[in-house]
Amino acid sequence: MTARTITRFYKAVTVAAHAPGEWRVLLDGRPALTPGRRPLGVPSQTLAAAIAAEFDRQAERLAFAAMPIVRLAGAALDLDPPVRERLIDQLAAFCDTDLLCHRAEEPAELTLLQGAAWDPVLAWARGRFGAAPVIVRGIVPAPPVTEVRRAYRPVVAALGPFRLVALKALASATGSLLLGLAVLEGRLDAEGAWQAAEVDEKYQIEHWGDDAEAHARRLAIRAEIGAAAVVALSGGDLTTY
Repeated sequence: MTARTITRFYKAVTVAAHAPGEWRVLLDGRPALTPGRRPLGVPSQTLAAAIAAEFDRQAERLAFAAMPIVRLAGAALDLDPPVRERLIDQLAAFCDTDLLCHRAEEPAELTLLQGAAWDPVLAWARGRFGAAPVIVRGIVPAPPVTEVRRAYRPVVAALGPFRLVALKALASATGSLLLGLAVLEGRLDAEGAWQAAEVDEKYQIEHWGDDAEAHARRLAIRAEIGAAAVVALSGGDLTTY
């Protein structure tokens, strides 16, 4: 969906089983469509209901920015092979800049907070996937590690379209592929991922205060993480790694 708004053109929003393994969202009895003009048919009733709820909450004008689950589901259904391959490459490249591996040199209080929130996820990822990015401190960029990318690319490539699109949203919102994978695997819930991604921000707020613009941005990120988690956990994709 685009950032524009249009007049609400429907009254009733319903969910109906269309075929085995496919649930469609209907607007006045007609299928809702993706940006690519495909019927908005998803693999689970739970996800269809979440999409229907976003359509139903709209007022006289549809605010697509307030429909993140609709947007992610549409992106998954419109995902063609070339775009999928580029997306897989982009996600594997997150290993070079993953938030969890970029630590402060000081103050000591912040380094302790980062370690407490991030070290358990790194340890889990290393045990689950056989590799984890290298931790660096300060402003020095992490050197790309080919072996780490090689370890994670098959993990990402094995995901179905809904979980793949959800992982991209999670990684972009948190700055971390590993936090995204932790949500997909049930290691963290959406709130836990957001809290882990917020360590640096919360420290700065506690010491320097917050402002309305930054607060609104943080809430938008939190909502994006929540929507992506819904798509990831109810999208019905089978993971093969």
